[in-house]
Amino acid sequence: MKTITLLLKFRLPLLLFCFAIFCPNKSSGQNITNVQQLSLTSTQVTIGFDVNPNNASTTVRIQYSLQNNNFGAGVQTATFPTNFTGNSVISQSLLITGLFPDRVYYYRVWGQNANGSSYVPASSYFNFITPAVAPPAVLTFSNLTSSAITVTTATVSVDLANVCSGSNYNMQYSTSNDFLAGTVDTGHLTNNTSGTKNHNITGLIANTQYFFRFYSSPNQGCGNAAQIISTIASFTTLSVPASPAITAVSASGGSSSALISYTLNANNAVTTSIVKYGLTSGNLSSQVAGSSTTGSTASAGTAIITGLLPTTQYFYQIEAVNSIGSVQSAVGNFTTLAVIPAIAEYNFNNTRNNINGTQPFATGTTTFVADRNGNASSALRIPSSGISSSIVGLPNGTAARSVSIWYKVSTAALDNGLFVYGESGGNSAYGVSFNNVNTWFNFAWSTNTPITNPSNDGQWHHLVTSFDSSRISRVYVDGVLKTTLLQNSWFTANSTNFWLGSLFTASASPFDGTVDDLKIYNYALSQADVSSLFTNNTLSSADFNQNNLQVSLYPNPATDVLNIEMTNEINSIEIYNIQGQKVRTANQKQINISDLAAGIYMVRIQDTENNTATKKIVIQ
Repeated sequence: MKTITLLLKFRLPLLLFCFAIFCPNKSSGQNITNVQQLSLTSTQVTIGFDVNPNNASTTVRIQYSLQNNNFGAGVQTATFPTNFTGNSVISQSLLITGLFPDRVYYYRVWGQNANGSSYVPASSYFNFITPAVAPPAVLTFSNLTSSAITVTTATVSVDLANVCSGSNYNMQYSTSNDFLAGTVDTGHLTNNTSGTKNHNITGLIANTQYFFRFYSSPNQGCGNAAQIISTIASFTTLSVPASPAITAVSASGGSSSALISYTLNANNAVTTSIVKYGLTSGNLSSQVAGSSTTGSTASAGTAIITGLLPTTQYFYQIEAVNSIGSVQSAVGNFTTLAVIPAIAEYNFNNTRNNINGTQPFATGTTTFVADRNGNASSALRIPSSGISSSIVGLPNGTAARSVSIWYKVSTAALDNGLFVYGESGGNSAYGVSFNNVNTWFNFAWSTNTPITNPSNDGQWHHLVTSFDSSRISRVYVDGVLKTTLLQNSWFTANSTNFWLGSLFTASASPFDGTVDDLKIYNYALSQADVSSLFTNNTLSSADFNQNNLQVSLYPNPATDVLNIEMTNEINSIEIYNIQGQKVRTANQKQINISDLAAGIYMVRIQDTENNTATKKIVIQ
């Protein structure tokens, strides 16, 4: 009895020692924790979990079902492909596929080994909802356009979007927008890329409207079961080319130039035009280039004729040519205006006087240098110190006017005055200034007409400003109209003081550069006039002789009687004032002018053989 008691007494500590150190491990049920949804799509889910096998080979399964109260019939099971072993926590996940979109699924994790099984959660379920599947992209047609249209061909274009593999479409065109009679279908046009698609159509009928559209048959537009049809667009083929057409012919101009305007239809063949002109309708021996055009619509055409004689009738005709043929307009005519000379003109050819030898500009620091044509001492260098002249008859108030000047900038400061007269303040001045960032101003002091123009490119430029009886301000540079602006508030003060190269004092906004050929007029120059000044530096010469008619007028200046000396017999004499108005007619070699106001006049003389000459006189 003592022995048994002793054995028992020693055996219990030994068994405890065996379990703790020497004896083999015994297994217990697995432990599953940290179950969570890791990722989810419309057809699959990944479930993560932690498992401790507790030294027994453990199988992990995930049961899932669409029923939250039935893990019997209809339950599905996903099993991790390998068993877990060991006695530590293992983090793992399992992908479940083949799910239905937009459904609620219930699931639990089931662990099982030789020592038992368990579920997580033990008595309820986790759940997730699979996302709904977006409907398949539907092939779309947009931006239907047509181009490269000819008499029998055209190119039509469409923008495709949501193109998928295997998609195809058709193009239809017809002379009917209901696509019933006469419809042509191109058949399948397969293209697996989005973007603009171009399709050429041939064999069309001239001058005919065609309608076109695109469509995709059922199940051909990226799996879309319905037929997809675009909007309808149209184009009209060109007419068969024909000879050009000339319409709406007119003529206008000044004393030495004319603007011929017309409309020109090329009738689908490249067309050029010329303007022929001359002194008789049967002898149009001179010509200038007109406008060119293409297409089948009428477009504006113009031609400028320069170098004409004043107060002279000219005849003209427009001729247009294309590959089909040529046409001529009816012969028209116009009469050039009498020459209205500048009220002041300075050519600065080694003199600061005007061309009549009067009204000189002050010398200041100015010097004579070469002009734009390289002629020595024929332009005025103004080195940042303005000069002035007293000029009688400068247009004031709202009177019409124009100022023409050539200039070349040496350096551009913040503010540079080219010319000005009138008075500073309000809108009582009339002048031009510019800054150093390519902005020029035709100004009345408080308000201005601005243009963008190089401030200092080191080149000669021709500038013309004008103000007409409608109070329209215009600025031209190198013969080109830069801007037009209504200036109702401009009212120039009556002054004879004209500043060149500064603004009202020698040092105010001084100009550093060179000027030439300053001309001041008491009317608004036309575009033809400006073009003539830019090209020829003249509206017309002071005296015009046609057919070598030799005429002398004396005395000049005249007071009471004007005498005309010429070899041939006189047919007619016409006297015009500087506004271009005829003020006297005669047919004698001595004319009483005592009742005419003092000023500048133009005298047009025609002899019995129709030779003409125009002369300028001054009446005191």
